[in-house]
Amino acid sequence: GNVTLGNAATDAHTVNGTVQFINAITSTDITADSIKIGVDASNEISTTVGNLILDSAGGTVNITDNADVDGNLNVDGNTQVDGTLTVDGNVTLGNTATDVHAVTGTVTFNNAMTATDVTIDNITIGVVANNVIDTTSGNLTFQSFGGTVYTDANHTVNQSLSVLGNTTFGNAGTDTHTFTGNTTFNDFVDINGP
Repeated sequence: GNVTLGNAATDAHTVNGTVQFINAITSTDITADSIKIGVDASNEISTTVGNLILDSAGGTVNITDNADVDGNLNVDGNTQVDGTLTVDGNVTLGNTATDVHAVTGTVTFNNAMTATDVTIDNITIGVVANNVIDTTSGNLTFQSFGGTVYTDANHTVNQSLSVLGNTTFGNAGTDTHTFTGNTTFNDFVDINGP
């Protein structure tokens, strides 16, 4: 039948040897070695000393509900996320400049991206110098979907300039063009000035 041990919360019961419960245990507070179950709060597992360690004989601890980490999360091994990863706040990947991060799939940045060195295929941005766009191999090509590339600053060409197709200098009759050095025209020149 039913058994009641003690008649007050201050009663203490000592059992020597192994106790086997055939059915479920219902308790308010349980302390097993350094692990406390329901002691600090009715839904809390904590420790009397040291860290709380979850370990399984199978090698995997499964959490079948959402997990909310209020403190820091330190992962010593690899991390695999099978679903969507949403991170609120700032994110730091790596702790040294030699760290390598591989991303498979398309990455969408909803705001500005700030980087020191960027290499995209054969194009390098800020690698050779902070304000230099260069290539790791081949020529650098500017091409736009609209067919025209606009620049709003002056141009200085340190090497030869080769222009394929028609060229128009200036957009007004008052514009002035200066050519220093020998200039060779291999075909007809149309001058529409004042």
